[in-house]
Amino acid sequence: MAQFDVFRNTGDSAEHYPYIVVLQSDLIPSKKSQVVAPLSHSSQFEKMLKVCPLVELESEQWMLIIPHLTSIPSSYLVEKVANIESDRGDILMALDRLFTGIA
Repeated sequence: MAQFDVFRNTGDSAEHYPYIVVLQSDLIPSKKSQVVAPLSHSSQFEKMLKVCPLVELESEQWMLIIPHLTSIPSSYLVEKVANIESDRGDILMALDRLFTGIA
């Protein structure tokens, strides 16, 4: 799997977050776990756009909920549906904002 790969969420939160994005760098390989964040359509995150960048997936706009990043077992990432490398700049800027408060 590669950084910014998008997988279908098969966990309990799939109703609210149908997709999960791998944020972990390919340079830090891990067979056991991956750092990820969910995608959502929820309007509750609209005020947080500086840390929840908009990305396009399957011709729809989604919000990448960076503040909900977590580590999950790699075995949960089964069905890859896309890669959003094209949104790399916005995603990295949101991560910078979350951790440094600037970007």
